[in-house]
Amino acid sequence: PNPNPNPNPNPNPNPNPNPNPNPNPNPNANANPTPRSARSCMRHGLLLLSLSRSLGPARSLATATATMYHAVVYDRRAPEGVVVVEKNVPKAVRRGHVLVRVKACGVNPVDAKYCVGDKLPEALPEGFRRWTVQGGGVGFDLAGVVEALPPSAGEACDGFRVGDAVFGSMPPLKASFAELAEVPTHQLAAMPEGLSFPEAAALPLVGTTAMQALRHRHGLSEGQRVLIIGASGGVGSVAVQVAKDLVGAGGHVAAVCSARNHEMVKGLGADAAYDYTQGLDKLMEELSERYREAPLDLVLDCVSSLEAKDRVFDYNARVHAAGILKREPNTSGSRSNYIVIGGGFGDWFRALMFRTAGINCFGASHELFWIVFPHSRPVLDELKAAVERGALRAFIEEVCQA
Repeated sequence: PNPNPNPNPNPNPNPNPNPNPNPNPNPNANANPTPRSARSCMRHGLLLLSLSRSLGPARSLATATATMYHAVVYDRRAPEGVVVVEKNVPKAVRRGHVLVRVKACGVNPVDAKYCVGDKLPEALPEGFRRWTVQGGGVGFDLAGVVEALPPSAGEACDGFRVGDAVFGSMPPLKASFAELAEVPTHQLAAMPEGLSFPEAAALPLVGTTAMQALRHRHGLSEGQRVLIIGASGGVGSVAVQVAKDLVGAGGHVAAVCSARNHEMVKGLGADAAYDYTQGLDKLMEELSERYREAPLDLVLDCVSSLEAKDRVFDYNARVHAAGILKREPNTSGSRSNYIVIGGGFGDWFRALMFRTAGINCFGASHELFWIVFPHSRPVLDELKAAVERGALRAFIEEVCQA
């Protein structure tokens, strides 16, 4: 989800009582925009409720039968990289799962990047990289209503009952872009009170990334100082809020984004905002003046990636050269206080080694954080609590209606 300071005031009827309307509604927002194609929605980071233009009226996602439902899968032969297929409704829900009727699903950049196998070496042919996800389901984020439980569960499965409003994420390539989803209960939580389905579906991946990276992996705590680069983006906008909640009034959250988004990120909790569009030299001059004498504890870089437009800035090298980041790792298990969430194959491989074997192969310059989906329910509960105490809001750029 790409935040907008003036979100759609009515993205979907609120499933919960005591709705908490967004304080910055946009009176000009269109609650029922013309549906975009699948690739277009993913390219723009929108909240996807439908792929109607791609499917045509005969294959609307609203036409599930008692035995079949529609889901979106990757297809390397399709012009847009994805197609809609029919799947059989499970005859029995697997143990440790619940069947969710999806009301809204969130689109993230990774959904589009999977089309080209972004985590594999660039030297590999694109056709091969596309083949690795062939037939896999599209999407992670979802919000919906529990429709069925495992036969052995009785009236509840791991605390979930039929009719409960829930939000969470699917395992990779298992499709949240679907009418029905068989979701592991350890990746699901009760929806926050006061959120609509689209708002709830906008939180799981970005919220879990921010919370796991800042709190659980790198130990951001009360009174510390953190810089969020790309603070107005999907992960960045949530990271600003999570960071401020963690560091408290005595801490400091700095944000890098365009000047037009400064008021928005300050409204989310940033204590200072810096404009990258004025040029990197000017930006680093301002950051050095502010933080050289009182260095930052952490930097979360939500921008750096393999894309040419992102490589231009080279924030990592500039931040270290400016001496505005503490060298001593914030936690004993890490080697760098500079965190990125995107990179090349080498970084993804090192992150995989850390996830699977606990071996940290990163150096002092940076660490790539890779979200951990399994058993993320406690983190979802943390996000839920943050929403309900007013420390976290969801932003939606656009809603595509069925």
